[in-house]
Amino acid sequence: MAKGFDLATKCGDCDSAPACFLTRIPDPAVRDLGVHEGMCQCSKGTVLFREGESPAGIFVLCSGRVELSITSSDGRNLLLQVAHPGEVLGASAVMSGKNYEVRAETAAPSQLIFIRRKDFLRCLRDYTEACVHLVQRLGGDLQGAYDRVRELGMARLRHNGH
Repeated sequence: MAKGFDLATKCGDCDSAPACFLTRIPDPAVRDLGVHEGMCQCSKGTVLFREGESPAGIFVLCSGRVELSITSSDGRNLLLQVAHPGEVLGASAVMSGKNYEVRAETAAPSQLIFIRRKDFLRCLRDYTEACVHLVQRLGGDLQGAYDRVRELGMARLRHNGH
């Protein structure tokens, strides 16, 4: 298992703390989320959620890596992003109430915290700081997606000789 969050460690004391969503929100919010109850260790290849599934909650990646992918109309998988420790997975689906838009699968042995949808939404409602931080993260994710689309478009232009 990669060095990081073990079950005896408290949030904020692990290697991913500087990048972690949970260290950016108030301690009472972390306690209310019951993060230690949602700790799980997953082997490589564990599917956390599938594209099109109803969102049960979010995952916070403590150690390891998770591949986020979509399936094309012809059945091929397209890797969109590799998530690293500290990242929140599934938040946009939980927030919107729509199905997960990607498949999330561990690319290495990983430790994660699962937070149920209702608990996460209650935390955002009750703790403004948590809500603001999540909006900032989602905005950063959106900007990253725009950058990747721009790179793909420019690569296609270069390839076509424009």
